[in-house]
Amino acid sequence: MQLVKLPPNSKVAVIGAGISGLSFSYFLSKLRPDLKIKIYESKNRCGGWINSARTKLNTNSNKTGGEILLEKGPRTLRGVSDGTVLIIDILQKLGLENEIKCIESNSEANKKYILDVNKKLCQVPPTGLKSFLHFITNPMSKGLLTGILGEPFRSPSKVQDETAYDFLKRRFGNTYIADNLFSAIFHGIYAGDIKQLSVNCTLNKLAQMEKDYGSILRAVYHKRNAKPEKSLVLSQYNEKFCGNSAEIDEISQLNTFLSKYPALGLKNGLSTLPNSLESYILKNPNVEIQYGKHIENFKLLNHDKTNAQKKAAVELDGGKELFDHIHITVPTAKLFSKCENIDKDFILKLEKLKSASVILVNYYLPNKDVIFRNHGFGYLVPQSVTNHESLLGVIFDSCIEQSFQPLFGARSEIPSPNPPYTKLTAMLGANHSFVDSLSTAAVDNAGVPSPSLVKGIVKECFKEHLGIDEKDLENGHWEVTLASNAIPQYYVGYNHTDLESKLPLNVVTVGGMKFSKGPGVPDVVVKSFETALGLA
Repeated sequence: MQLVKLPPNSKVAVIGAGISGLSFSYFLSKLRPDLKIKIYESKNRCGGWINSARTKLNTNSNKTGGEILLEKGPRTLRGVSDGTVLIIDILQKLGLENEIKCIESNSEANKKYILDVNKKLCQVPPTGLKSFLHFITNPMSKGLLTGILGEPFRSPSKVQDETAYDFLKRRFGNTYIADNLFSAIFHGIYAGDIKQLSVNCTLNKLAQMEKDYGSILRAVYHKRNAKPEKSLVLSQYNEKFCGNSAEIDEISQLNTFLSKYPALGLKNGLSTLPNSLESYILKNPNVEIQYGKHIENFKLLNHDKTNAQKKAAVELDGGKELFDHIHITVPTAKLFSKCENIDKDFILKLEKLKSASVILVNYYLPNKDVIFRNHGFGYLVPQSVTNHESLLGVIFDSCIEQSFQPLFGARSEIPSPNPPYTKLTAMLGANHSFVDSLSTAAVDNAGVPSPSLVKGIVKECFKEHLGIDEKDLENGHWEVTLASNAIPQYYVGYNHTDLESKLPLNVVTVGGMKFSKGPGVPDVVVKSFETALGLA
């Protein structure tokens, strides 16, 4: 997709000061210092869904008082990802090396679990003989061995796209692998139904293996000795932001280094990333952020796609401001439908792309580790498990935090926390079936369950799944947050590149999760870089 380079001294509007808008503005302002950039944000803070909240403890239930850090959105980054490499390099350039933490592959925080049909935790993948024996004798492993052994002998399909569920059922010859294993992963990443989501958008690498080799295992076999393909994104970033030739490729070296670590985090929470980007770009007199500004409309004053010199207008509070280009990181069908000259098919397909809401429940108990039997990253809930609570999964924040090591610098023995503590985050899908199952009194006018009801549901889950007793649950600090319409549900046939091509890209570009390769923070940062590079 070819973008049109911005004329000298152009004015650019950016709608949204989440990680997408901030990283786009960072990249563009570095590549083109002549541009004037104005960011509009409807909230009174930056970061979007990234929200590391410093929270005062409820001293009625916690004698220690003070405050704690609660993550109310994403909290870690994948170690192996182009976007993570870009993020770590940015943080290094901003002098925040000491903030970056890592989870080592042999750390207990790298253990991941699923909830089995008996409501017990089962480690997946197993990392030792004991966990392996537990897994292969567990009902959740049913169909795995026969499915894998038969996969190379199953014919490929010629369909262009299908649900991830149908793809896995075809390739492995049963529904168990999708129902018991992959559906849990989809709950954790997309908060969605594996039977509805596009395989091209969610399992693209596996789908491409089938297209190229006719089988996933055959593709793995043929690629076993192949050198990893060099990332175009990392090569472009290395050239533009590190000033290095192909012979001195610092970014590839960083990528190799980061690949050793399954996950990364930040000492003071993931909000350190958007907050530091905000501070940096605001030092540039050509960059401005306006908070509490909700963009109600925008107009294209001349929509001739061949003319890069025409203007667009942003309208808010009854006023209007002209720009050479608008970059929209929170693209909604409602916003685009108010703009004349936008392709109707673009609006219809964007409207079809729904987003899942998630209820996040934070629990903190000082002075006691009540999950000592099941230390790990957390657990996810598959669709095969009876789950009237609509629980998607639980993250063991305290175990993650206590396992963090400095990414750069000397490692140390991980000391036992003094005093110990427990910090958990439960994620519930705020879907229609869950809300409809509740009593009318438990749901407000907007269809949102009451915090007290949600807290009660999570308490029962913690008691049943983790064995936490009632007294410890009562003595804990609780917070409930709704992330409304947070995660795009990529439907079968959705293709963000084809959709973008319907826009007059000389005047309007889009970013954010809906137009990235995935919903993760690294995916969004890569999209921001690619768009900024195309416009610069």
